[in-house]
Amino acid sequence: MEKTTKRIILAFIVGIITLYCSVYGFILYDSHTKGVKGNAYEIKIQNDYLMFLGDMSSSIKLEDITSIQFYENNIPRRNSIKIGTETNIFLVGKTSLEGIGNCTAYLYKDKPYYIQLLTNKTTFIFNLFDKEDTLGLFNELKTLIR
Repeated sequence: MEKTTKRIILAFIVGIITLYCSVYGFILYDSHTKGVKGNAYEIKIQNDYLMFLGDMSSSIKLEDITSIQFYENNIPRRNSIKIGTETNIFLVGKTSLEGIGNCTAYLYKDKPYYIQLLTNKTTFIFNLFDKEDTLGLFNELKTLIR
């Protein structure tokens, strides 16, 4: 193989690696920025569903909710993450938490409050960036599931 061909192949490989690293860095930076700004995910009630919108989305029919509880303490430690996104600031995905077990989490990890919601099939643990917003969502859900 000629020197020119080897250089072209090497330049192509270096270009691909550089592009891959740039995209990966942007994804990490974007996730960090979303967590700091409080928009890592969105939780809303729409058409009789509680919807979790983020890197991993879920929805629950309000009629399938069997229990809801608000906790004003630190988030349980994570045993493992099975699928999803985790940064130093937030956790979104299917995970296992101490004292709770397998669940789906939408959590800002540094917030000392969260909602635990149970259905017949799944446990959801979640909070919003602001405590007042989390309490407002909790109170709205309590009135809708009675």
